Amino acid sequence: MGRSIARVCIVADPTDTPLNVRATPRGRIIGSLPDGVEVEVWERSPDGKWVYIYTPVMEGYVWENYLKC
Repeated sequence: MGRSIARVCIVADPTDTPLNVRATPRGRIIGSLPDGVEVEVWERSPDGKWVYIYTPVMEGYVWENYLKC
């Protein structure tokens, strides 16, 4: 995709449930990631609340508050 990685973070959902990964901010859920998974954060949504993440198994948007960076 030609994007540079801004940082690496860990999924840390305080509800101890898998973190939903979405196609767009607030959009359709395309998968989920368990706590402790390392993700690459590539960009932030215009409202600053969602980030686009990449893992070897999926990529999409997650709520940034559920990541530990």
